Amino acid sequence: MTNDMSKTIKNQSILLVDDEDVILEAIGMDLRQENYHVTLASSGEEAVALLKENQFDLVVTDLSMSGMTGMQVLKETKKLHSLTAVIILTGFGDMHSAIEALRLGADDYLCKPCDIDELVFRVERCLEIVRMKRALRASHDLLESRVQERTAELEQTNTALNVLLKKREMDQKDIEEQVLHNLKQLVYPYLEKIKGGGLTSVQQTSLDIIKSNLKAVTSSFAVDFSSQHYRLSPTELQVANLIRMDMSSQEIAAVMDLSIETIHNHRKHIRRKLGITQKKVSLQKVLSSSSHNKS
Repeated sequence: MTNDMSKTIKNQSILLVDDEDVILEAIGMDLRQENYHVTLASSGEEAVALLKENQFDLVVTDLSMSGMTGMQVLKETKKLHSLTAVIILTGFGDMHSAIEALRLGADDYLCKPCDIDELVFRVERCLEIVRMKRALRASHDLLESRVQERTAELEQTNTALNVLLKKREMDQKDIEEQVLHNLKQLVYPYLEKIKGGGLTSVQQTSLDIIKSNLKAVTSSFAVDFSSQHYRLSPTELQVANLIRMDMSSQEIAAVMDLSIETIHNHRKHIRRKLGITQKKVSLQKVLSSSSHNKS
């Protein structure tokens, strides 16, 4: 053991307990000569009273004492200060009790009369263990504190995000309502005037499509099906929108001024991109269902 380590350990405190004053004073003097901070207690009751008022790094107690025994001092020490180490001093004829003390949490035991060098060795070893346990406890407490702080920060961030999301939803709803209001006030009246102006069937159909698409602008259909997920081209998106409106291929061909064969090819491409090429399902129902689910 290095000198620096010895100095660190010897700054720790020891409570020495024995009901025989001669032994108590002798061992206490020996430990003090080793530069330990030693407090003496001549009974188990006195030791427990001191433990309630102070925290010691190590308790060295005789096992067999009148009144409160060393075993009771051990139990009270561990109850009051779980990290405080305890060394039991016992006679040769009481080894069974010493082993029982180890089972109950004693950190070491030593037979009396004890050699001072051996006692110092045991004391230093126990104090080193105490130092490491307290360092580990401090690290654990620090980590626990940081985890709690981080958890609180995340909760605050989550709350702020929820507030922002709700505000965004409200803003989006306000914008949608404003767009619909503007369409009704500024666009639809003029479309109705055009509708009453004697249009051809193709023109009338185109006008109906315009009105329908204006409504679709406020929905998620155009965005969803032009997204990277489906990768529909602009023409395919237009065809898909007309299919969703339940128009036949012939009607779509007339509106878009394309051949029916071209419309059929677009239908095949759309089914392939939607992953329903081999499925016997209505393309119009799939497009309508997807539009409703994502709007």
